[in-house]
Amino acid sequence: MNTEDMISQSDLQWLIDRMKIRDCLGRYTRGLDRHDGALIASAFWPEAEIFYGKRFEGDLDDFVEWSNASHAERWTQHSHNITNQNVAFDDDRSGADVESYVQFFHRAIGDGVSIGVGRYIDRFEQRGGEWKIISRLLVVDMMLDAEHLDFDASGFPVGKWGEGDPSYSRPFGGPRN
Repeated sequence: MNTEDMISQSDLQWLIDRMKIRDCLGRYTRGLDRHDGALIASAFWPEAEIFYGKRFEGDLDDFVEWSNASHAERWTQHSHNITNQNVAFDDDRSGADVESYVQFFHRAIGDGVSIGVGRYIDRFEQRGGEWKIISRLLVVDMMLDAEHLDFDASGFPVGKWGEGDPSYSRPFGGPRN
């Protein structure tokens, strides 16, 4: 194998750092959808600042409380999905500017569904090999409301908030007694 075919240490570290950032955002969206405050908080450094327009501006502890409460007061179910992602690392790899596209679906209490498309504009910092968000701005690019969508999940397990959700049972597999 010649040197042109080999992956450089720099390239490998770039991939590792990208995956750590992606995993961090995966914890965040899972935490949102399971109403798991500790999991939401695990994606941010303790002194993080979070900006969601007129709906929320503040620190991490207040954000976790606000996020779970605001979702619970209006929605019975929701799903947040990260799609495209752009990462610009600082030259010294101590930080990164990360733009992540997000699609979110919220089933309203009563009837109706809200569908949104937006972007998380995040400043990440790396500390001790761990990547977390230090500053976040949510930009919403589109919101759609559907007055009525039938939901027939008969025969399928339905997701739950908190540890009652099947995803908390380890190891993964079929139903257990």
